[in-house]
Amino acid sequence: MECSRGCSSSNTDACRSTMICLADPYGCSCTTSYGGLHCASDCSNGMYGPGCSQTCHCSNGCNKATGECNSGDPLCQTGWNGPQCNIPDSCPDGFYGELCNYNCHCKNNAACNQTTGKCSNAECASGWIDVDVTDCQQDGNAKIRLVYSTKVNPGEPSSIICVVSGNPVIKASDVALSDESGLEFPLTSYLIDQKYLFVGNFSSIIVDHGMSFTCNVSGGVSLQLNNISFYALPRLDQLKAPQIEVEATQVTVTWQRWTVEDDIGDGPVESYKVYYKQYDSDNWNFHRSVAIQDSDQVTYNSVITALDWSTTYYFTVTVKRTGPRGEGSKDTFTSATTLCDVPSEAPGITSSSSTHPNEIEIEIEVPSPPSIKCNHDDTNGYIENFSAKYRRSYSEDSFMEKSGSGGSTSFLVIDGLEPYTEYEIIVSFHNKDEQSPWSVPLITRTAEGVPPKPRNVMLKPRYFTVEVQWAIPQPTNGVINRYEISHWEADEPIRTRKVDIVKANLKDVNMFLITGLKYDVMYTVEVKAATGAGLGPPSDAASVRTATAIPGMLGSLNVKEVTTGSVTLMWTDPVIFSGDIIGYGISYRAIDSVFTETKMDSGAVLVGTMKTYELGNLHPGTLYEILVNASTSVGFGEPRTLLTGTTFEVDISKALPVNEDLSKPISQSDTLVLVRLPAFTPDARISMDSELLDFIVVVEYDESLGTRRRRDTETSMLKGYNTSGESYISALFAICNVPSTFNIGSGGLYGGYYNAPLERGRRYNIYYGLATSYTGEVVCYLDEQPSLSFLGNVLPADVC
Repeated sequence: MECSRGCSSSNTDACRSTMICLADPYGCSCTTSYGGLHCASDCSNGMYGPGCSQTCHCSNGCNKATGECNSGDPLCQTGWNGPQCNIPDSCPDGFYGELCNYNCHCKNNAACNQTTGKCSNAECASGWIDVDVTDCQQDGNAKIRLVYSTKVNPGEPSSIICVVSGNPVIKASDVALSDESGLEFPLTSYLIDQKYLFVGNFSSIIVDHGMSFTCNVSGGVSLQLNNISFYALPRLDQLKAPQIEVEATQVTVTWQRWTVEDDIGDGPVESYKVYYKQYDSDNWNFHRSVAIQDSDQVTYNSVITALDWSTTYYFTVTVKRTGPRGEGSKDTFTSATTLCDVPSEAPGITSSSSTHPNEIEIEIEVPSPPSIKCNHDDTNGYIENFSAKYRRSYSEDSFMEKSGSGGSTSFLVIDGLEPYTEYEIIVSFHNKDEQSPWSVPLITRTAEGVPPKPRNVMLKPRYFTVEVQWAIPQPTNGVINRYEISHWEADEPIRTRKVDIVKANLKDVNMFLITGLKYDVMYTVEVKAATGAGLGPPSDAASVRTATAIPGMLGSLNVKEVTTGSVTLMWTDPVIFSGDIIGYGISYRAIDSVFTETKMDSGAVLVGTMKTYELGNLHPGTLYEILVNASTSVGFGEPRTLLTGTTFEVDISKALPVNEDLSKPISQSDTLVLVRLPAFTPDARISMDSELLDFIVVVEYDESLGTRRRRDTETSMLKGYNTSGESYISALFAICNVPSTFNIGSGGLYGGYYNAPLERGRRYNIYYGLATSYTGEVVCYLDEQPSLSFLGNVLPADVC
């Protein structure tokens, strides 16, 4: 339709012959003010509106287009009111509404309220219902108004409700329910609601996502239910996935309570369920259910035991709402790996060695992988590191610890040890999380090391020596096998060391005497100790000065000459010098004499540095004890002692008178001669008790022709028998014990002298005399003429 003309008051003919059509149910009609077959006729008086279909009830007529009353009083005809006088004062029977333009559909044509249309008998006529409104204006033919299900958890039994409206109300047998496969379900119960609603209940139907149901009513009316109402099963949000605290064979699962605000799904929640599974398993293991007993509880936990060590597990906590199928999904989970367990076996120490005095290397052997109880980094039997504890063996010391890298077999070096020391060592290993038991102890020793310096070096000077004392090094670092003692003159610009090697002993304090030193010289001494590892550092240097001390004993002391009143001495310096000799001291005392009147006196004298001295004013025939010692600035040393004596004069012819009987042998054989010995004539001055004077028999070979002569023998030359000598002493007797006769040549010993057998045909001279030996040699006193002369086995001529 082309609208080329507008309808307005200024152009009243613009809409003549025009029909306006609206969609059903309204249909077509002429525009306002016109009617007739072609909509070209003006409305007659008393009519207005589209197609002239409205009646004008105004007293003075109305506008044919709008129905607006023309002015006048009263405005409306009797029975009408309103601005356009189109509202009747009352509706005729069977009608209601403001314009009385609605039909009443009351049962048995009962009247209805002219304003609301509500039937006075509260029942609608057949074919009409008042379910949604107060009047009976709704279609009353059978109609499925609603199909719905009770809200349940997926997979639980639900009730599907079919609500069918109609007047008359449909029968129960006319209502059916089927699923998408055509399976029909029996009606469980029904009720009639609001007189015209049939509410059918199909209960105990298992429903789940994706299912659909159709409600069917006889006569081909049906309605499908596609959106079944389910509760969203609850689940913890991934941000609230359970926290896992792992141990070797158990874990503690901790989670926060489910809340509507933070998590997923519908409540109310009644419990939680804990599950776990190994990472490569498809099946979850149920652990336990935790009921919600305190609505204020925020945190929950559960301990899962009997797990495998070093194994990755998945853990989840499901949330269960009310209803048998109210448990939510396991989509929120956490993975965790259990720790390594405590190893069941200890490692072993297969060997140990020490090539350095401060280190011990041990070889550690670990048990089989199953007993290590650890899988890590794709290693079955993983070992993180080894640990060794060590301390001195058989001590109460605290253990020290050393760690090393892991492996199936490992060498571990323990350093920082003391040399040549026994240690007790035990080992253990750590897998990723736990430590093994400790091994059986191993007792082993570090290698020898060079010893430290000897301690407490002390020096004691002794004349030309220094005694060195020192304490053994501590610790010894091995077996001390020797010491080296170095010494040098401290004042020398270039150190010329002399080293003495001393075999070690096991004493705590050692001593060595350094000899051959100079006196009054400063010496420096160092001591080193040695083990099998070598020589250690020197001790702290110690210095000492050799002192000037009293000298040692004279090297020798001899008699140079004796007289009746003096002894001339000679001597040599002390063997051990300990200072400069400044003089000598001589002391003497008489200890015996051949003379009775001799006074046993003593004396002393100091002499200079001479080494001979004549000690005079002595008594004749007297034995003296003489002591001579040297002196330094410190004092006199130990004396050397000498026993010697003075000589004396005696007239032998008077002391030992020989008469005629004594000058002849008593008897004679081939090798011996029996003679008479003269009796000693005592001199009042000579002591017969003196042990200094002896009687001697002297034998002399006489090569003359039998004439007596003066003796050739020097008294100082007389000795014991000698085959090459011309004279000898054959016997010695104490002066107080001289026999009356004597066999010369008997072959015996007399006073220590050999009485040699005589030789046949040889001439002999016999002398009797006195002898002393206290001067250091035998001094004989003989007469000038022999007392007896004879030829072996032949009497002398004058005897014959």
